[in-house]
Amino acid sequence: MQALANAHLWQPGTDLRAWLYTIMRNRALAGLKKSARSATALERIATAASSRATEASELRLLLRDLTAALRRLPGNQRSAVLLIGVEGKSYDEAADAMGTSVGAVRSHLARGRERLKAALRGSDTRPPFAARPMRPALAAAGDD
Repeated sequence: MQALANAHLWQPGTDLRAWLYTIMRNRALAGLKKSARSATALERIATAASSRATEASELRLLLRDLTAALRRLPGNQRSAVLLIGVEGKSYDEAADAMGTSVGAVRSHLARGRERLKAALRGSDTRPPFAARPMRPALAAAGDD
């Protein structure tokens, strides 16, 4: 698929098999890097799970907060974070899935990551994460 998508980059008169082999090699190396990152993350999770029970409960709370913060992200930011950060898609694959450009995906991803970090630190005061004020009717009912 990648060779067909980039066929315009192949130069006639050069060795087609070598060009295709290079594409396959680069894809394999990228997959190895991705699996190494996944293995490292899984090792960290396994180490954390085998540690004290309080750490496990803290991780559960952190995961709960992260899930809630992820749900409150705008749709494009949430999609970019899930496609790239969770599913491990490339920027090109995420752009195709989202129906937008790679630049827009990078922007959505960066903004989404920053909003998640701020939400988990408790420092994001923008509307989806800010404490919601009580409605006047509820506030008046509480005065009785």
